[in-house]
Amino acid sequence: MKAMIFAAGRGSRLRPLTDTLPKCLVEIGGKPMLEHVVERLKAVGVTSVVINVSYLKEQVVNLIKEKDNFGIEVIISEEEELLETGGGLKKAAGHFEDVPEFFVYNADIFSTVGLDELLTYHQKHRPLATLATFEYEKEPRCLLFDSEQSLCGWRNRKSGDEKIVKQAKSYLELGFMGIHVVSNVMLQKIVEVPEEKFSIISPYLHAIETGEQIRACVYESPEWHDIGTLEQLEEVRKRHS
Repeated sequence: MKAMIFAAGRGSRLRPLTDTLPKCLVEIGGKPMLEHVVERLKAVGVTSVVINVSYLKEQVVNLIKEKDNFGIEVIISEEEELLETGGGLKKAAGHFEDVPEFFVYNADIFSTVGLDELLTYHQKHRPLATLATFEYEKEPRCLLFDSEQSLCGWRNRKSGDEKIVKQAKSYLELGFMGIHVVSNVMLQKIVEVPEEKFSIISPYLHAIETGEQIRACVYESPEWHDIGTLEQLEEVRKRHS
């Protein structure tokens, strides 16, 4: 099993901590976030990961060397300019063309959700991608799904902006965890996007417009934290000191 870890982010909302430290190396419980993510992926059989790097990339590369590649194959994908999630995966696509599906995981996400459950759900329903989701009202941005847990669009609950590409009688508003399983078929669609820098949600929505399925694996009351601000970081550190 393979995985892509997005670790290139600057983490501007974590300043001044990230003035001298890349976001993916921020520690919880004495361990960098990147290491937490790799260990979770290894636990479900991942033996090869691609990690994208950009801001203070030397520090990330040095940690990987110090940890002896975490005991698995680690491939570094360097980005001079941040390519966002879709562009980052497009740049690294060649490493995933030999597998039917692979994990994609944001390095700033601290969670204990069962990745084996996510993979099992994906392999049972065989959509182009399966997103780890949960009911989360704190974040104004959410994804919209129909009764079969198929992606229909997105909505900003604060501004009222939305984009719906698949109509349904009603929509389930779910928070996206930044963890997903992506199929090789979806990967090829991402490769075909003409832009170099784009969010992965854009080709997901385009796939829906052509009649394909992107599904949600819904977790009930999971432990999930986006380490995006100093306040959020301290909250998690208190729980996992």
